Amino acid sequence: MSAAGIVFDVRSADGIVTPGQTVEVEATLWNGGDRGLELPNVQLGVPPGWLIRRVAVQGLAAEGGLPAGSLASWTFEVTAPPDAELSRDRRRTSVDNIAVDWQR
Repeated sequence: MSAAGIVFDVRSADGIVTPGQTVEVEATLWNGGDRGLELPNVQLGVPPGWLIRRVAVQGLAAEGGLPAGSLASWTFEVTAPPDAELSRDRRRTSVDNIAVDWQR
């Protein structure tokens, strides 16, 4: 996406999530292009039983768009259920997928 002047990044406050833990996840979208993005949105995909709560959205214009040269961020709290299945890699659990969409 960087060829279009758009950079999307997702970071977690904790690299290892254990069953029952709540972790903060922040997604940022940089619009380095020459046109605004209409109504960008971020959705996290998690396994069944996990909870996602959107905590904050910052940087969007009043109509919900992202002007050229602007940065927006979405902050979520993600909670793994107490019985979350552990992955095979160092007893960690994970978010399945993350999607961002917008219209130009």
